[in-house]
Amino acid sequence: MDKTEGTNERTGAEAREVGMDFPLAYRKLAQKKSVARHNWHGKGLKITMQFPDEHSKMGTTYLYITMPDGTNIPWLPSQTDLNQVDWHVVD
Repeated sequence: MDKTEGTNERTGAEAREVGMDFPLAYRKLAQKKSVARHNWHGKGLKITMQFPDEHSKMGTTYLYITMPDGTNIPWLPSQTDLNQVDWHVVD
C-alpha cells in the first residue's frame, strides 16, 4: 500500500505508519481528492476543497466537511487536526 494513502481498516500505530500529515492531506485536497482522519469518532466524515467557478457565491477556495447524512458545512482544521498524521484519502 502507498504510504500516502491509508484506509479506515487500519488502527493505532499501523495507521500512523501509512497516514498522512495535514500538509500532505492539503495537497491531496488541492488535487480534488477528499480526505478524512482515521481517529475521528464520526464515521462517514470527509473533508473536500471547493473550487469556485462562474456560478459560485464564494469568490475563493474553501474547505467543507461532509457529514454522514450528506450535509456540507464550511470547515477549519483544529490544532489537533493540523498536528496529526492519521489523514487518508477517501472516495
